[in-house]
This record gives sequence, C-alpha cells and structure tokens, in this order.
Amino acid sequence: MEGFALLGLGLFGFLFIAVPWAAFSALGRGNRALELAAHQRAEIDALRADLSVLRAQLAAGAAASEAPSEQADEQVENALVEDAPAPVITADFDVPTPAPVAAEEPTPSPGPAIDLVAARTIEDPAGKVSDEELLPPLETLAASVTAPASDLDVQRSELLREAEPLATPAPRRDFEEAIGSRWAVWIGGVALALGGLFLVRYSIEAGLFGPGVRLLLGAAFALAAAGASEYLRRREAPLTSDTGPLASLGHASIPGVLAGVAVLSGFGVVFAAHAVYGFIGPSTAFGLMGLLGLAALSASLLHGPALGLFGLLGSYATPFLVASTAPNFVALALFITFVTAVAFLLHQRRPSRVVTLGAVAGHGAWTLLIAFAGGNVSWAAWLAASGPVLALGLLREWPAWRRTTGFDGGWRIAGFELISLIAIGVPLVLSGILWTSHGGPVSLHAAIIVTVAVAVAGAIRHRDLAPLALLAGAAAAGMALLWPTREGAFGLSPTLPVDLMRLSFAPDAGPDLRWTAGLLALLVGVPPFFTLLMRRGSGAGGVLVRGCLAFASALAPVCLLLATALRSNGFERSTGFAALALLLTITLFAASELLLPVERRNTKARANPLAFIGSAAYAAAGAIALGLAIAFALRETWLVVGFAVSAAGVALLSALRPIPLLRSMSAALATAALARFVWSPIVSDIGFWPILNWLIPAYALPALCFAIGALALRGRQDRPRLVHEALAAFFFTAFVLLEVRQAFAGPDLVPTVDLVRLHYLGPRNRLFEEVFCHVLALGLLGAGFILLARRLGGRVFGVCADIAAIALILVSIGGLCAVLNPVFDGTPVLGWPVFNRLLWYVVVGGLLGLLGYWLGRDGRSRLGDTLNAGAAVLVSLGAILIVRQAFSGPVLAPMDGRSAGFAEVVTITLLLLALTAAARIWRELSPGRVTGFTLRALAVIAIGWVVVALGIGRNPLFDHSGVEGPVIFNRILWGYGAAISGFAGAAWWLREVAPAISVAFRRMALAGSVLCAFLLLRHGFHGPLLASDVPVTLAEAGFYAAFGFIAAVIVMIAGSVRLIGRSVPVGPDWAAIGSCGLFALLPGLIANPLVAEQPLAGPLLLDNAAIGYLLPALLAFAAARWAREHLVGAVARRIFGVAAIIGGLAYLLIEVRRGFVGPDLLVDAGSASELYAYSAALLLYGVALLALGFRLQSKDLRLASLGVVTIAICKAFLIDMSGLEGLLRALSFIGLGASLVAIGLAYQKLLLREASRPGKAH
Repeated sequence: MEGFALLGLGLFGFLFIAVPWAAFSALGRGNRALELAAHQRAEIDALRADLSVLRAQLAAGAAASEAPSEQADEQVENALVEDAPAPVITADFDVPTPAPVAAEEPTPSPGPAIDLVAARTIEDPAGKVSDEELLPPLETLAASVTAPASDLDVQRSELLREAEPLATPAPRRDFEEAIGSRWAVWIGGVALALGGLFLVRYSIEAGLFGPGVRLLLGAAFALAAAGASEYLRRREAPLTSDTGPLASLGHASIPGVLAGVAVLSGFGVVFAAHAVYGFIGPSTAFGLMGLLGLAALSASLLHGPALGLFGLLGSYATPFLVASTAPNFVALALFITFVTAVAFLLHQRRPSRVVTLGAVAGHGAWTLLIAFAGGNVSWAAWLAASGPVLALGLLREWPAWRRTTGFDGGWRIAGFELISLIAIGVPLVLSGILWTSHGGPVSLHAAIIVTVAVAVAGAIRHRDLAPLALLAGAAAAGMALLWPTREGAFGLSPTLPVDLMRLSFAPDAGPDLRWTAGLLALLVGVPPFFTLLMRRGSGAGGVLVRGCLAFASALAPVCLLLATALRSNGFERSTGFAALALLLTITLFAASELLLPVERRNTKARANPLAFIGSAAYAAAGAIALGLAIAFALRETWLVVGFAVSAAGVALLSALRPIPLLRSMSAALATAALARFVWSPIVSDIGFWPILNWLIPAYALPALCFAIGALALRGRQDRPRLVHEALAAFFFTAFVLLEVRQAFAGPDLVPTVDLVRLHYLGPRNRLFEEVFCHVLALGLLGAGFILLARRLGGRVFGVCADIAAIALILVSIGGLCAVLNPVFDGTPVLGWPVFNRLLWYVVVGGLLGLLGYWLGRDGRSRLGDTLNAGAAVLVSLGAILIVRQAFSGPVLAPMDGRSAGFAEVVTITLLLLALTAAARIWRELSPGRVTGFTLRALAVIAIGWVVVALGIGRNPLFDHSGVEGPVIFNRILWGYGAAISGFAGAAWWLREVAPAISVAFRRMALAGSVLCAFLLLRHGFHGPLLASDVPVTLAEAGFYAAFGFIAAVIVMIAGSVRLIGRSVPVGPDWAAIGSCGLFALLPGLIANPLVAEQPLAGPLLLDNAAIGYLLPALLAFAAARWAREHLVGAVARRIFGVAAIIGGLAYLLIEVRRGFVGPDLLVDAGSASELYAYSAALLLYGVALLALGFRLQSKDLRLASLGVVTIAICKAFLIDMSGLEGLLRALSFIGLGASLVAIGLAYQKLLLREASRPGKAH
C-alpha cells in the first residue's frame, strides 16, 4: 500500500507540478524570445528605410546637376526605383528585386523612409498599373527629396501613413479564436476542476491516502494553481493588456481560470476538513471560507469580474457550507453586510456590473432566507435597510465626496443609471414582501421608512436616480394598503395580485396606520417639492427627471389617503376623509401655483407640452384629490353621476373663465367617473320595464353630462375635450347595449354561466336573437358616430366608430358565425324550411348592407366597409344554413363526414355561384374595396368548396359510395355536369367585370370536365364501387400511360402549357420525363401484377398485360420516332426509347411467366425450362432490337440490344453484400482538460507569433 501511495504522490507531482511548471517556463521564455525578435526586426526595417531615402536623395541630386531641367523628374523617378531595396512588407507573391545602382556613400539620416517598391508591389502585384498612373506620387516624392531637411520627417511620416493601408490585412479569425483561445480555456479549466474532484473521489473510494494526506494534497493543489496563476499573470500582463497582442482574449486568460480552480479547490478543502472529517470547527471553517471568498473578490481586481463573481458566490454560500446547531444571526447579518460592502467598494476600483448585481442578488436572497427560513425578522430588516444605505453611500455618495470618476455609469436607459437603481430598488421591494408576510414589528417598520428615505434622498441628489422617487411613493402607498390587520400580518396569498388590482381589502387595519401614512406622505411629498421649487439637484434636471420627482411628490399623498381610507373604513362615506381630501386638494393646487412661475422663469421652450410638467403633476393630483373628496362625501351608488355632473360643471366654468387648469380638472373628474364605473358598474336591479328603467339615470345622464362638457370645451382640440367626447360616446354606447340586454334578460344584466349552459343543454333561450339585436345596435351606433365625426370633426368619434366596427366584426364572426352557429353548437332549428330562426342571418345582414350603402353615399369609411363585410358574411352564411336545414332537418351539426349528401353539396355549389353572380350586381351598385373583395372571396369559397366537397369529400372514389346506373348516364354526369355548367355560366357572366375570376371559373369547368371523364372511365373499369381493393387495374393503368404519351407529344408540339393564367414553356425533355414517369409509376409499380398480387385477365398474349405494357410501349416508340424526325436534341428521343424498350421487355417476360404458371404470376412454381425460356426470350428480344436498329439505322437501338443481351448473360451473377463496422472512442476528464488548455496555449502562442510579425495589422 505504501508503494501505491508513493507512486500516486510521484504521479501527482509530475502531472500537476513538474509538467505545468515546465510548460509555463517554456512559454515565458518563448514569449521573451518572440518579443526580442520582433524588436530587432523593427529596428532592421527602420535602418533599411533610412538607407533607401539617403540613396534616393543622393541620386536625385547628381541627376539634377547633369541633366536638363525638363528631364529632372524622369531621372528622379529612375533613381528612386532603381535604388529601392527589396520589399520590407511580405506578401504571398515574389517580387523581383532590381539591381541597385552604384552611388556614393550616403550621409547618415536621422529617420526612416518609405519603401516605394514594396508599396507599389503590394498595391499592384501583377504589374498592371502603368507608369503614367504611378508618376504623380513619384513626382511628389521627388519634390520631397529636394525639400529642406526639416520637412523630410513630416513628408516621410505622411508617406508611411499612405502606404500602411496597402499591407495585406490580417486574416479574420473571430470564430476560430473564440473556440480555440477562449472557450477551450474555460472548458478546459472546468474539466480540470472536475477531473481533480473525480481523482479525489477515486482516491477516497480506493483508500489510497488518509484524510490528512488528502487534505494536504488538495491544499497543495490549490496553492500550486494560485502560484501558477500569479506567475502567468505577471508573464502575460504586457500581452493581455488593452494594447497587447492578446487583448482580444478578453476574460479567457489562463491565469484567471487557474485562479478560479484554486478558489474552488480551497473551498473544497475547507469544507471537507469541516463537514466530512471534522478537523476544524464551525467558527474556523466560517472564517476560512469567508477569507477565501473575500480573497477571490479582491483578486478580481487583477483577474477580472468573473473571478469576483466566483468569490462573491463563495462568500454568500459559506454559511450554507458550515453546519451549526445554533445559528448566530448577528454574525451572519454582519458578515453578509460586510461582503456586500466589499463588493460595492471593489466596484469603485474595477467597475463590474456582474459582480455588483450579484452582490445585490445575494444580499436580497439572504434577506429572504433569514426572514422566512431562519425566522429572524429583525436581522432581515437590518439587511433590508443596510442594502440601500450601502448602495447609495458606496456606489454614489463616496465617489461624489472623493470627486472621483471611477463609477461605471455606462449602463443607462433614458439617461437613468440602472445599477444603482436596482441596488436601491430591490431592497425596497423586499421590504414590502417582508412587511406583507410578517406584519409590522418595530424593526421592519423602521426598515421600510429608512429604505423610503434613502430612495427619496437618492432621487433628490442624483438626477440619474430620479425614478427612485416614484418607487418610494409606490412603496409608501403599498405599506399603507398592506397594513397588518388587527389579528396579525396581512399575509402572502395567491389572490393578492388580484386584490391589489381590484383594491378589494377589508377595513380591518391595525393601529398606527394614520400617523404612519402622514409621516410617509411628508417624507415622499415635501423634499421633492422643495427641490423642484429651489431648482437644486434633481430639481434642475430635465423633463423626465423633474417629472419623476413631481409625480411622486404629488401622487404619493393622494395614494396614501386613498389606501388609508380603504383600509380604515372601506371607502364608505366619511366627513373627516372628505375634509382631508379637500385640504389636500387645496395644498396641491397651491403647490402647482407656486411651482408654475419657477418653471416659467427657467423654461425657454414653452411650446413644449412637457415644459411645465411639475405644476401639471400637482394640478392633476389636485383634481384627483377633489374627486376623492366628492367620493368621500357622496354615497357610492351615485358617485359616477356625481363625478359626471362635477366634470360638466367645471367644463362650463372653464368656458366662462378661461383658466387652463379648469379644463384639466374637468378631464380628471371625468376620468374619476370612468374609474368609479369600472370599480362598481350598475348592472343589477335595473327594473322590469324596457327603456323606462334605471339605466337612464345611471348611463344616459352621465352621457348627457359628458356631452355638455364636450360642447363647453369645443374651443380647442385638446385632451380634456377628447376625454369628454370619449366618455360621452362610451356611456351612450353602454346605455344602448344594456337596454338591448335588459329587453331580453330583465332587471339583472350580469350574464351567468346558465345563460350559455341553457342555450346548449336546456330549452333554447333567446340568446341567439339577442346577439343579432346587439349586432344591429352596434351598426346603428357606429353610423351615428360617423355622422358626429363628419359634423363636429375630431378623431374621437371616428375612433369610436372604428371600435364599433371591430366589436361588430367580433360579435358577428365570433358569435353568430362560430359560437352560436347551429352547425357548431348543436341546437336544433325548428320550423319550416326557409321560415325559421336562420332567417335572422339574411334579415340582419340585409339591414347592415343597406346601412353600409347609405353611409357609402357620402364617402368611404371603415365602418361602412365593415357593415358591407358583415352583410356579405351574414347573408351568405344564412343562405347556406337555410339550404343545409332544408336537406338535413332540424339538426344541422354534422354527425360524421357523410352527413352532407351529394345533392346537398351540388346545391350549395350552385348557391355559392349564384351569390358570386349577385355580388357582381352589388359591386356595380356600390363600388368599393369591400364589395370587390366580397366578389373575390365568394369566388374563392366556391372554388374551395367544389375542390373540398365535390373533389374530395363527396367524390365517389373517396367516400366509397356506390354509383348506380349505366356507365355514362348516372349521378356523376348530372351532379358534376350541373357544377360544370354553373361554373361555365358564372364565367360568362363575370367575363367583363372580373376577368380573372372568369378565367378561374373556366378552368374549374375544364378541371371538372376532366374529373367527370375520369370518374366515368373508372366507373366503366370498376363498376358501381369506384374504390375497390385494387387501386388501379393493369388495363386502366395502361390507358393512363397511353394518354400520358399522347399528352406528351401534344405538349411538345405546343411547346408550353398554361398554368395559373400564364403560359409556362415546357421543354421536350421534361415532357418525356413526365410521361415516362407516369408509365413507370402506374403500370410499372402500382398496377404491376407482381406488386399488386392480382392475376392477369384474358387469353395468353391478348390479356390485360398487352394494354398495360405493350400499348404504352408502342406509343412510346411512336413518340421516339416523332422526336427523331422533328426535334434537334436526342434526350427526349432516348427517354421515349428507353420506356418503349422496357415496356416491351416487361410484356415479354410477363407473358413467358404466364405461359409456365398461368394467370397468377405469384404461384410458387418454377423450373429450369422457365429459366431457359427467360434467357431465350431475352436473347430473342435483344436480337430483334439489333435487327430493328440496323433496319432503322439507329445506334441507340443497337446499344440497347447489347444491353439486353448482357442482361441475359449476367442475370445469375449479381450478389450484394454489405458489412457495417464501428469505432469506439473515450477520453477522461483530466486528459480532456489538459488537452483543451494545451489548445488554448497553442492558439495564444499562434496569435502572439502572428501579432509579432512586421507589417501585420493589429
């Protein structure tokens, strides 16, 4: 055992210490060598460039002194080109180096020069650029040679910049780099960690080492990983910096991965020492794990946020890993607070959204765990209060106090900084959850007040945190609304969100609600107001910032008052709350008036509607408070009427005294009326009398008040007028529709489940007729709104007309055509044919059509189009249902697929064609988009119905119904003939108005004729049952194949076919392929007696095989002969020839088989003579083809004959064998991890080598 232990230690040291150390050392030495080589190459390139410039300068000076002035430029160019050295920038092609011209020894030059030959070679590697195109830049350079020495460096640098883009761009390696140098490293690190864990598990299971040795080895591994991480970090720091050659690796550096492995191993060692072996106690384990987590957090400053998040998770998970019988919540809460504070502080040194948001999430999770799992609300409240304090203090206030710019404010939406918003807002939400679930202890009470105060302070001091004011106001209102009851905590329940939306809470709040609500109202309302008034901090911000502060300050007291009244007295009539609401109204109006001059002085763009957002917010809140005062003073039943009368009165007052605020107040009161109606609509105890009932004061009177208000505000098209017009239309619509409902339902208007249940299961009620009346009422209401929109202008009544149109379509399509359709709901239709309740469809549809026609005379409208569309749908559906009821009786719902008879289907087809013909008359009387669409839709429905019903559903071939009668004169002829005649007549009727539909109908008539002929032909072959056990007989298949070859010849003669209204050219080759494919599919496969297992019929040689194979073969041969005489190409001829040869061969072999075994070819009988007969037949057939080939001088036939003879010779020597093999591969976790990390190292070395090459773009 000791030998195994020593061997294991040796292997461990070799694999995890020696090999990594050697690899890291080699990598470091290689990196240094590459850096030195790159530096030396750069120096050599600079020296070469200096030498080139000096040579060119001397040669140009000598040439200028000897040559005439007009030849100076040419000599300079020659000197520059001849004296240029070999190109410095390498490329994928070789550049010949000119022999240098001897020149005097140049004087030293202080700087490098551009290599012109290299630049020209890269720009034009093939030498396609002429000298004239290259001359201007050379002249510029020649001028620079004679320039003063002071300008030489400037001109040289400009030329270098111009030549730099000419270098060959570095190859793109985004995907390869991501896989090879990033993901390989991270996955390799994970694999190494898992391999280490599995290795430890194996050692435990095998009993190789004791507990102490295991822990020491684990600690050594962690320390080795940490040391290797630090070594590589220092070695690779220049390479992975922001300007280094490996900067693109991002967070996939190997030092960071090794540091993470070290932290994970350290956590594992400490946990094993505590929880598995019991070597250390809970306190020691807690301290060590906490130190490891904080160390990882601190190391994130060096290795990036990924390691910081790793350490943060370890720190927050430390209490879970340490077992304790008596948890110390004080130490736990302080530890969590300390970890969060450290994470926030590290954000100032190295900003990281992931680490900071992870700290917020961990802090919030521990808050909930301590409260719900630990049961200690006090320290949970501590965490809830300390979170926003730390976030505001360390993330925002401390950097502002130190006047540093280290804060990362890059994550913004609409100018608001999200990290701080989340860090302060999450504890605020968690405080509300704890408040709802645990009641109101003093600590939690104080925590919520502190979080609200911190949120208000952050919103006031920092403009990018202004939304915190709204969140603080919502939290304050939620605290009052969810105040603990007299029995205890309010409690969390699944129905709580619904109760919050409906505000349905019992008035059983505990003590201290009112003074707390007042304190919160002052805390949220007063500081933002004075900030806006004094234009300090966020009060001097933009429109959104000031809007957040103003609405939070104005609406929070109103919401607190509403919540307090709801939880105190159940929103009943209260003089005290009415007085308080009136006082709040006065206060808010005063605040608006105080803030208005301030905003006027500090606003330049007064035309902006949001310029006075602060005063508008307080004015709006004041109007809402006034509505609350009215609500507290009146009884709840008449609140809607009271709000409506108040809104109308304020509107009339605004007309007498044009104060802009009064218009907004009237709109606010009107909105309050709508809110009260939504809260508690009056739908019961209406009265028994139709029309003369309580719907008049409940709905008609508010509608009248809002109409009066809209008339009073008609001076401007602003929001208050739109509100009054919209509510007038809404209440009047509700009045009309509820009157219709009351006429059918009585005093209780609320629909119940029994209404629908009795419609389906019990005696039929009047829901069907009621829905038709609603449809007609919606049409009349929409028409009235259209008239108001045309007379009064504005967009409200137009929108109301559109809404009425949408509702009409929904009720018509969803109700009458789907839910209440007798075909779907199964209710019987009693009465005479035609004269029954189905007549409602036709009558109401006709009335809607007349209404749409009347509206269309004064101009088109969406409602008019909707009415026309509804009329078309209802009339068409009603006519079809009437026909259905005449054939099937009271029950229209189909019991199965055969419930619609053949005669009914044909009658419905003729009805659809008649409706299509009538749609033409309607289109001529009322031309428009809908009538044209109706004509096209009915045509499409008619075509679709015929295809589905007559073509598939009631097709005798598919429905297995017998067709009695003679071969031709039967129901196929009169049924399909009637449909064909109908389509032909409709095509003639629509030939001028709708030529496209006319063409489609003509094609349907043609298709019907073909289908009718097919069915009659099949009836002749199969008898009354067209769908027999044999899908296609052999003779029938032969006829189809023969028709296919005839059609192919016709298509080849015509050269094209007409598809979907246009001529489509069809080549001879495709015609040949199609006809031969049909021949191969039907006689060759489907009707093949060997496949279909059907015996032959008829005498030998003259049986159905002659029609199935010989007849198509002869026609294919004739087609081939025609193609040979009239076509240029040989493809079609050869395709027809192959089909003819195969068909003849099949007929010959089948007849040979029949001669030996009889009509049933599948009889298990055979003899040697039969085989000899096959060979003889094949040989004779081949000889016949050969003779015919010589006779017709056809090389193709001769080759075919050779093929047939070859088949005869080789028919017994065909054997297929196949074998399958597989390969199994396996890799261990440690080997995988090592391989991936090695791949990452190799890719990084490759990237470094490419980055160090001169001339490569970085």
